[in-house]
Amino acid sequence: MHFVGQNTSIINLFNLFSSLYLFLAERSNQPYDISELSTQESPSKTFTMTSRAVVHKESRDEIEKRGGYERPQYRGGIVVNRDHLKDQFVNKLAFGMEDPVREYRKMKAKEQQAPKQEPKDRFIELENEIKDREEFLASMEKIGQGKKSSNLKFQPN
Repeated sequence: MHFVGQNTSIINLFNLFSSLYLFLAERSNQPYDISELSTQESPSKTFTMTSRAVVHKESRDEIEKRGGYERPQYRGGIVVNRDHLKDQFVNKLAFGMEDPVREYRKMKAKEQQAPKQEPKDRFIELENEIKDREEFLASMEKIGQGKKSSNLKFQPN
């Protein structure tokens, strides 16, 4: 059979399958010779079922003697306390952190360790601002801009 305009690899593949089909059709009419089929070594068995041979029915006493009714004791796995994990998850959703109490205590400890600044005397601040204003006006007069900046009024914060 010939295909016009087909790829040569597809044609070769088709020819291979057709010859294989013909070979298998011829073999189905002939009896198989097992020696021809088993030219390769058979792989070793990976599973062997071992069981005891049942010669006769056992009595209950015989079953008990060989331990047929004994079961291994249940030994549970590791017990994990998930309540702590649940609390962490709830806190993460509610406060944005896993342990808000610990974070609060850290913040308080930092505040206590930091040196406390004494409150500033407001009168000293006001005097410093007045001195700064006077220095500014003097520097503006030196460069010839004294009239423009003398109209500015002092406004303390």
